[in-house]
Amino acid sequence: MIDQNKTSRERSFYSTKSSWFKSALKNLYFSLRSLTLTLVFRTRKAAIIRQEDVLSIVVIRIDRIGDLVVSFPAIKALKEIFPRSRLAVMVRPQLMPLLKNTPWIDERISYNGFLNSIAILRRKHFYLAVDLLIDYPLKTAWLCFFSGARLRLGFDIAGRGRLFNLSLRPSRKEQRLGEHTLELVKFLGSVLGVSQEKIPTSDSCILFSREDKEFAEEFLRVRGIKSDDLIIGIHPGGQFPSQHWILGRFAALADEIYQKHRAKILILGNSNEKELVDKLSSLMKIKPILTVGLSLNKLAAIIAHFDILVCNNSGLLHIAAALEIPTVSTMGPTHPQLWSPKGDNHIVLRKELACSPCNRPVCARHDCMKLITVDEVLSGVENQISKIENAKVS
Repeated sequence: MIDQNKTSRERSFYSTKSSWFKSALKNLYFSLRSLTLTLVFRTRKAAIIRQEDVLSIVVIRIDRIGDLVVSFPAIKALKEIFPRSRLAVMVRPQLMPLLKNTPWIDERISYNGFLNSIAILRRKHFYLAVDLLIDYPLKTAWLCFFSGARLRLGFDIAGRGRLFNLSLRPSRKEQRLGEHTLELVKFLGSVLGVSQEKIPTSDSCILFSREDKEFAEEFLRVRGIKSDDLIIGIHPGGQFPSQHWILGRFAALADEIYQKHRAKILILGNSNEKELVDKLSSLMKIKPILTVGLSLNKLAAIIAHFDILVCNNSGLLHIAAALEIPTVSTMGPTHPQLWSPKGDNHIVLRKELACSPCNRPVCARHDCMKLITVDEVLSGVENQISKIENAKVS
């Protein structure tokens, strides 16, 4: 029989406020999937686990920038629990630069398609495979299952737990995604008898090589940006169109910031966002500095020089938060409990509507973003500028 409390608990992580018919179909699918996995996979639970036996670990985190960045504390905590282990992290190729300078990661593995990645994992003979995904898709759970790892750890959502031999149902507490992933690692620690106090809860951090720092300094210098300038970054993109604030409003905002503060305005985007960045630049009265298509380590090194980043809810928001750069961001269809940036120096502008949060990638109405005005975002930027100026005085 399906545990109704479990189903309710899991639903909060992937539910959307949609029609009753779609919700009913989703619930039916997840119930049937959970039942099928329970019947087919009678996974033997992990036997006694000894800390000294875990000498090789792979963490699978093949989703997006923000997911990886907010998971850094959990990954670092694994190394603290198993200091003698070889710790590897598997990510998508474009995210590899973010792992470049992290001393607690011993090996970086590029995700190269499902079957190829399984072959890579099996060749490396990991003792422990950790899936940090806190959602219902099965791909990463299957990667763990077929990895050959003796111990497989992940979240138990809609039957995914059957593919692990050590699993945790997500907490119902309203907390950020990074806190959930850290809870998974703490759960592993508790199984090993490691005191919770001995498991670190450090913030996300991104480290730079000397070359990264020199690149960022030279990038800003040749564009006439001085250390005492007010530097404002603007990222108009995001994973899905539903996460994008209206482009014309970004343009009006940037012009207003320049007129009031003579700030240096940098528009950011990845290689897929060049058209978006060019369009925003064309809508502005002033000429901004365009920063498009850089590798993530170089882009992050530039963001580290910003006074403020203005953006949608995106991976760059979480990079800025990890670097302790103040931000002003918009949030539309995204779950605020999971995806608000961590820290006290962030302003998130969001409208709570009857359909919120829907998590839809595309929305015809887009009211949650349309209702966020230029004046509201400008007020947030002014608030952050005031804090910066007051800090300089004190």
